[in-house]
Amino acid sequence: MTSLGYYLHAPGSRMDVVVSDIDSTLADTRHRRHLCPTVDPTRTWDDYAFDCLLDTPIAGPIALLRMLHAAGYGIHLVSNRPASAAGETRTWLAGNHIPYEVLRLRGPDEELSDGLKLRYLREMRTFGYHPVLCLEDWPATAAAIEEAEGVPVLCVNPRYSDGHPG
Repeated sequence: MTSLGYYLHAPGSRMDVVVSDIDSTLADTRHRRHLCPTVDPTRTWDDYAFDCLLDTPIAGPIALLRMLHAAGYGIHLVSNRPASAAGETRTWLAGNHIPYEVLRLRGPDEELSDGLKLRYLREMRTFGYHPVLCLEDWPATAAAIEEAEGVPVLCVNPRYSDGHPG
């Protein structure tokens, strides 16, 4: 299945696209950090993702997405959050009035890596989309996107106290 194959919503004519991560970019995930497998190896990424309904929205990046969407840009949300949490994710996005045309989550057979976002950016171009900006919280991923794909990245600082994802 192609990268665009999971959770593809009708994109309409919004071909200039802003691609955004969700966790720690649009959603403040600090309250569920203890569920992160990098913090507690007995936990799974599903445990972490399913607790997303209690995330607080991060106002700045969400306001930017709303403005860009109102200006005619497509919004594609691409996250390494497991696809098993798609229902919770859609509920959170709707409850926080976050516009998007595409929601792309990590499939059950995909590994957790920067590769998901890099593949998505490459593949979306084959469908005629033009990525104009990415929003990302992880500096290494932001650098990989800029270097490999030439797309500018706005790196969001989630204000972790110790620099760990969560």
